[in-house]
Amino acid sequence: KVEPDNDRVQTAVALSQLTRGETNKAFADLELLAQKSTDTYANEAIFSARMKRREYDAALLALDAMQQKAPDKNGLLEWRGRVHLARRDFPMARQAFEAALQKDKASFAAVSGLVSVDLAEKKLDQARQRLQDSMKAYPRNHYALLAMAELNVFTGAPLDEVRKALTGAIQLAPSDPQPRLMLIDQLLRKRQFKDALVAAQDAAAVLPNDVRVLDAVGRAQLESGDVEQAISTYRRLVANEPNSAAAHLRLGEIFKNSGRRPQAEAALRKALDLDRNLLAAQGSLLDLLIDSGRRSEALAFTRKLQSEQPKQPAGYLLEGAYHAK
Repeated sequence: KVEPDNDRVQTAVALSQLTRGETNKAFADLELLAQKSTDTYANEAIFSARMKRREYDAALLALDAMQQKAPDKNGLLEWRGRVHLARRDFPMARQAFEAALQKDKASFAAVSGLVSVDLAEKKLDQARQRLQDSMKAYPRNHYALLAMAELNVFTGAPLDEVRKALTGAIQLAPSDPQPRLMLIDQLLRKRQFKDALVAAQDAAAVLPNDVRVLDAVGRAQLESGDVEQAISTYRRLVANEPNSAAAHLRLGEIFKNSGRRPQAEAALRKALDLDRNLLAAQGSLLDLLIDSGRRSEALAFTRKLQSEQPKQPAGYLLEGAYHAK
């Protein structure tokens, strides 16, 4: 109402209609905005929405419209490659990514796309060589090291190789949480709990307010056997993210595993208040009620879920688990 001619605001209004299920009206409004506007903002919104809905032919049409409007726009070729990759049309995806790389030799997005095609076609050596060439050409690009670590995990390389790539990425970009989180996750998977805790604490020192890092610290503390510190960390996480169902779930699980049933139940019920469909919280609360000898309450919980969502399987699956136990 305040800015009726603001195309970005009108685009946001149209996108909000998608979340309410008004699909036809939303796309009709977006197409109208795209046609009357000289910029590509509405076109990009159409493309993103089509990709989320896995409507790949429509996504390609959105790219065609964008290309007519802004033929030199950065990223169009790489986006086209992503569409073809999602469609599993690997030759067309490779063609688009190679064209993007030819247009911009420094485009790691194009290199990453080609690596994805290589992996899809099981050309592992080619993918590795491509990343090595990229790291040699652009040694300060930490994304290449991160991609190499992911490739090493995918191919089952030793932990030392994964760790070396991730450590290099962290040194190049200490404020990027992604390589730090991946390192912690890999160390936990390989049961290197002390090293994982050190890596998590290092990450928290650099990124003290990142909730993903806090979660990783809590997981590492828990796996290292320091339950009280893990509880303290997850309480901090819940304080920072009071509307995070996942944080309340994690805290509830720790309380449950340490025998603190009242605190566990309170945290799990809070998680379900925030996200009624959180399957892990539903199952964990059911287990808690059964283990506490509150069988009639446990059965009533499953029946309530069924009555609230009669066409969803969760309530029936939980009742089946109840009877099995």
